[in-house]
Amino acid sequence: MIVTNSAEPVTIAVAETKAEEAYVMTVDVDQISASLVVDSNGAGDSFVGGFLARVSQIIKQESETLGRAELTSAVKAGNLIAGQVVQNYGCTFPKPEVIAALISAQN
Repeated sequence: MIVTNSAEPVTIAVAETKAEEAYVMTVDVDQISASLVVDSNGAGDSFVGGFLARVSQIIKQESETLGRAELTSAVKAGNLIAGQVVQNYGCTFPKPEVIAALISAQN
């Protein structure tokens, strides 16, 4: 389960196979100046899109499991895309080259 809450840390609860309890972790959100946020429409959907895109890259690289590091990477990807979307009116996505540059800057 993943819970986002605007600029608050993202909470993730994961139940491992045959585990009796889930483990919970949080991932901090890179802050965006309030003056840059113009519209939160589409933020959640774009988070999911960025998150799932990163998960699919991880799986494509033949990683058998999504551990804490992989989940953190996927959450950061989701936050990156959502952070760009909230800086525009409506659900407007940045150009692919802008996303690629932002991702490269994170690594």
